[in-house]
Amino acid sequence: TNYFKLEFPVEGAFFYNPQLSSVKIVYAGECGCSDPLTYSDELNDWSVADSHSNGLQFDTGNSELVSDSSRVIRSDVSGTLPESIVYHFQDKGITGATASALFSEEIEAIRDFKFYTSKDGSIWSEHTRTGLIDTHLEAIPWINRQYRLTDIAAGTTYLKIEFPLGGINYWLPQLSRVSIQTTPSAPTNVTATATGMTEVQLGWSASTGAVSYNVYRALSAEGAYEKINPSPITATAYVDSGLTAGSTYYYKISAVGNTGESGASDVVSATTPLTRTVVYKDELDDWSIAHSHSPGLSFDTQNGAYVDDNSRVMRADTTSVESIVYQFDGMLRADVNGLFSHTQEEINDFKFYLSQDGTNWTPYIGATIHDTPITTIVWTNRKYTLDNIPQGTAYLKIEFPQGGLYFWNPQLSRVEIHAPENEEPEEPEAPTGLAASSSGTSSIELGWTAVTGASSYHIYRASASGGPFTKVNTEPVTATSYIDTGLTAGTTYYYQVTAVQGGVESTHSATASAATASLPPNPPLDQPIGSGPQKDTTSSEPKIIVSDGKLQVDAAASNSGMVSLDLPDEQIKQAIKTTMEGILTIEVITGEKRQTKDIALSIPLQSLSGASGTIHTIRVRTGSATMEIKVDPSAGIVGADSSKLSLHISLVDPSSLTKEARQRIGSQTVYDFSLSVDDREVNRFDYPGAIVLSLAYTLGDGEHPDQIVSYFIREDGALEIVQNSKYKAATGEVTFQPAHFSLYAAAHVDVSFIDLHQAAWAESVIRTLAAREIVNGKGDGSFQPNQSVTRAEFLQMLMKGLNLMDANASSQFSDLKEGMWYYQAVASAEALGITQGRGNGTFDATATITREEMAVIAYRAVRMTQLLKLSATNNSKPFTDGTQISAYAEQAISSMQQAGIINGFEDGSYRPKATATRAESASILYKLLF
Repeated sequence: TNYFKLEFPVEGAFFYNPQLSSVKIVYAGECGCSDPLTYSDELNDWSVADSHSNGLQFDTGNSELVSDSSRVIRSDVSGTLPESIVYHFQDKGITGATASALFSEEIEAIRDFKFYTSKDGSIWSEHTRTGLIDTHLEAIPWINRQYRLTDIAAGTTYLKIEFPLGGINYWLPQLSRVSIQTTPSAPTNVTATATGMTEVQLGWSASTGAVSYNVYRALSAEGAYEKINPSPITATAYVDSGLTAGSTYYYKISAVGNTGESGASDVVSATTPLTRTVVYKDELDDWSIAHSHSPGLSFDTQNGAYVDDNSRVMRADTTSVESIVYQFDGMLRADVNGLFSHTQEEINDFKFYLSQDGTNWTPYIGATIHDTPITTIVWTNRKYTLDNIPQGTAYLKIEFPQGGLYFWNPQLSRVEIHAPENEEPEEPEAPTGLAASSSGTSSIELGWTAVTGASSYHIYRASASGGPFTKVNTEPVTATSYIDTGLTAGTTYYYQVTAVQGGVESTHSATASAATASLPPNPPLDQPIGSGPQKDTTSSEPKIIVSDGKLQVDAAASNSGMVSLDLPDEQIKQAIKTTMEGILTIEVITGEKRQTKDIALSIPLQSLSGASGTIHTIRVRTGSATMEIKVDPSAGIVGADSSKLSLHISLVDPSSLTKEARQRIGSQTVYDFSLSVDDREVNRFDYPGAIVLSLAYTLGDGEHPDQIVSYFIREDGALEIVQNSKYKAATGEVTFQPAHFSLYAAAHVDVSFIDLHQAAWAESVIRTLAAREIVNGKGDGSFQPNQSVTRAEFLQMLMKGLNLMDANASSQFSDLKEGMWYYQAVASAEALGITQGRGNGTFDATATITREEMAVIAYRAVRMTQLLKLSATNNSKPFTDGTQISAYAEQAISSMQQAGIINGFEDGSYRPKATATRAESASILYKLLF
């Protein structure tokens, strides 16, 4: 049982008789019924009118009030100053809220409450993304109106609820209940410790309501922090490895709950040593070794009096200053533990001093303190961490606090000294077998032989064989291959590789070189291109070579820059005999004597029909543009009796474009494509993958590969993004499936969000979708990737991304009206059976969508569009919380998991009832599209 309903009696003389005064419910502890991130204020319960929920700070903002009763009913209705309630969370962000109010329909018209949000309590913004749910009370003619606040801006910590002005009665309306959802608090007690030359150990205290954590790293305290954990962290510790020796790293930790991600913790830092370190431990609280110190320790009590060696554990006198001195050359860090009995006297801290010679001492100020209560007795273990000890330090003095009631309080229990290892690490061997090869117009692929013991590699590049060589990889390369991208077409580059072992880098390898592929030159601006192919008698006869299922056509362009070819049927037949994977490739090479601006190609189809179905695609490469044509009759381009396919590719004069188009495209080439079969023009392609175009593109400085798209240029000159376009760094091309033929160009879209580091795992996904106008930011420069998604938002994103919008669709949902920003998306999905709404005939657009609801809706869309082949059986590892998945969602989640569209969390769970985030919904759509 999860629900218990108490029903008021229908009849009675007075609406306030009886009153429900107290309800006590006992439930199983393992049911997880309580949400630690939801705070409820029961405003209609007079017994708790003066005791607010834990964590809430309350301010009425009223000019008149009696005690705290204005929380329930207004003190005045005729004044001009609205009354309000303010909720504030200092260390949590508000992500959602519901407020319930009671209205009497018979007495006056409903005047709604207003809601305002703020990040600092001084600048307020009215919040209008609010859904309404009305419930009529049967016992009396009143309405309970619930306001559901969604899409609250990240960083919001204040919520103000303002009573409506005017009205007949001061007790109308009544604010009855406020429930606020927050993010978890930022983690506290964060520590960072360099545990080796290339790794840092991080730790922190658990945050209430957190289901995972994220770690962000920067190279300076105020630098750009990037998330470094590839998957959610469920523990309260993390090891950052693969770092550079002798470097300082800065960290922030955030907590992630079902309601979103917290703010960042305080910054901590750690410096990796230049040499390997050894930790020397002195177990001072272990009496069995009280007389035998850890090997390597140089010990001196410097006490005025002591009994044998027991003063290491407890003081001999409380009036004199006693101390312990440790000596290690190159001391890097120390952890000192002390035991305090805080019930008998105040904690008096130890003091610490550092020295290079054992004579001149400098106080160490600012040791990090971490207290751990000992539950068996009323004692506290206080750990002091002395980090970033100055270079050259050889001595550490630990001084007992002077004074105190008892000689045994405090006790020094454990000391750990971090010092460099005496043995110098060996330099690894230089890599061998380095080879470089072109991987398109803008990238070069490298490979080399692994070096035994190497943990990573560095890549160096130069524009000349003699250098200088500059390192190109920003992160350590752990594989024995690397693709260098963003290069210039037709350019030779030189490379060397080094190996890294234990923070020590090898000498450089031998040099290898490769050249990127060349691009054809752009058309001159003063020579417009004609609209169709023209015969030119000055062109020479083409030379055709047939090899490995490919026709290589070497044809010089005419004086006007045109190439016109009629491919012989006999050579088509020869190529078909040795073709691979059912693809007939035709490569047109025009040379460099004249600039090619126009290519017209005629391909006989008789040989294809006699190839017993072995040829399903014709691929035509022209240097900077590639076209793939499905010739299977099911694609709707050619028929079983078609005899000739003609295609035409020409370059467009940029001066013929609008000013806006030229600004957005820049210097990129614009192509005009056309296709005909038996002299019948074919311009629309409804079959998926019927036509695939690839346009060469060289990344410019600072351009992000995810933001390279193709544009369709309409007849009126306006530009539209082809949403399925995708840049392939390996080939230096933008590939897309056009719905029709016209003018196309590739270009970079400038998209940026200030908060993508909050979901670094989805950064590439979000950039890709935003550049294609499939998802949008929040208008303030943020994307808020960890914010919950409403049902309307997800459907809008899904239907737009899959191109399923139907302008003529209408909705039958009772809570939808034409003109709502999401109306067409919901109506289209309703018409296709992708969404079925709630059981009461509503769609409930502003409700947050759960992960299982999102999977079901996406699954229905996949089945409708046949984007993927979904298996009826799931061979993937079942989710650990599979029993929590609703029956109606089991098939959808199973099929989508099998297809690789949805994934679980690091702990093997799926969390079907958790609300989906903007990043998670973007990830699903990305996998469906790309």
